[in-house]
Amino acid sequence: MNLLKLIGKNKKMKNENMGNSIFYYSCYVIIVLTIILSKFVVIPLMAQMFLYTFITIYIGSHDSLKQLEVRK
Repeated sequence: MNLLKLIGKNKKMKNENMGNSIFYYSCYVIIVLTIILSKFVVIPLMAQMFLYTFITIYIGSHDSLKQLEVRK
């Protein structure tokens, strides 16, 4: 899915879901920062894999729930 599409869909979300969307996009930032940081700093493998797994499952679950929303 295109990042611009995700941002466009996010603007259509209601204000009460704003906290969830901030966490959702911060997951992408955390993944990118972890990849960049791991090039310079040794991150324990278990911590890195747990982080990647948790974030991937969260993003996938969030996207699958978006598919269930009914558009008006």
